[in-house]
Amino acid sequence: AVYPRPRQAGVHVPGGRAMSGADIANEVAAALAEAGAETGAGVAYVCTLRRANASDPTTPWDAEEDGAGTPGDTELTCLKTKRHVRDQSGMLTGQVETVLLIDATVIEPLKSDTIAPGVAKADVTADTAFLDIARVEATEPGGVAVMYKVVLAD
Repeated sequence: AVYPRPRQAGVHVPGGRAMSGADIANEVAAALAEAGAETGAGVAYVCTLRRANASDPTTPWDAEEDGAGTPGDTELTCLKTKRHVRDQSGMLTGQVETVLLIDATVIEPLKSDTIAPGVAKADVTADTAFLDIARVEATEPGGVAVMYKVVLAD
């Protein structure tokens, strides 16, 4: 659909109602889920984000969210992609980064979190490999996050 250009803050849609940042974030989340379902096994691609206990970041294996000794896991809709790294002059470096495009409607990923791409929260076991996050890039037009790009550490 083609929408008219905004005249004031927000994106105007037919009917005159402006979409808020939260509305746009929900649209992006739905698009990520649809893209994952259409290009994958018919279901949205998900990942599980693990957040350690902030009271003692030196021992994340002892993290507690619920008081029972378990870390805080959150399931997120995402897409997994690769991108080629370029240096400051624009030349390809030969490095390839794995990037997860994550919806911004649930939780803001932090560099201190770990993530298990392709693993639903219900499928997490003691053997699940959680990967480190190299950096998080927010896509936030107008100051409202609508998507996060999570670059995985090597």
